[in-house]
Amino acid sequence: MAYALHIERPQNAPISLEEWLELARSDASFSPETGDLTSPSGERVHIPVAGLFLWQGPKGVVALFDWRRGKVSVGNPSEAAIAKMVEVAGHLKAAVFGDEGEAYGPD
Repeated sequence: MAYALHIERPQNAPISLEEWLELARSDASFSPETGDLTSPSGERVHIPVAGLFLWQGPKGVVALFDWRRGKVSVGNPSEAAIAKMVEVAGHLKAAVFGDEGEAYGPD
């Protein structure tokens, strides 16, 4: 079963797409995901995906950071990805929470 962690702030102060894009674009370890797919019939399809970035961490670790509805989420993050999420949350004056509300912070 998939489990996600989320970088978020209180509901009255969601993370805007603009501030997420500014942060992700300023960090060389992030690259935007294009949403280019190949359908089962072989047709190339482009689906615009604003706010989706691939993070390339140490030793080949990768994770998709996905902004939606005021928060940035990562599915089944590795320890390295969790550390990156905590770092990003600090820059955004936010915190990292799991699907069940548990908080994650710096070790």
